[in-house]
Amino acid sequence: MDQKKNQDETDVDCGGISCPKCGGMRSCKVNCDCISGICENNICAASASCQDKIKNQDETDIDCGGSKCAKCENSKGCKNNCDCISGICTNENICG
Repeated sequence: MDQKKNQDETDVDCGGISCPKCGGMRSCKVNCDCISGICENNICAASASCQDKIKNQDETDIDCGGSKCAKCENSKGCKNNCDCISGICTNENICG
């Protein structure tokens, strides 16, 4: 760590092959440059959340279900009844 953007870094002391992954709002080239795993328009997205429009964390569908996000609406993916607003997760793992 030298407080400079050099070698193969995508931002100062992060990204690339030899440095740690970058935090949110830092420069990147590919998803694996970022802690969040999301590089959009060459900027790392903030860490995973329930509003990032990506199925991540333990979500059962995009930004819903699992232990951290709101329950899912009908027709969204689920693992159990607790993932669904309706309280019903079908055998096909769809809220109904």
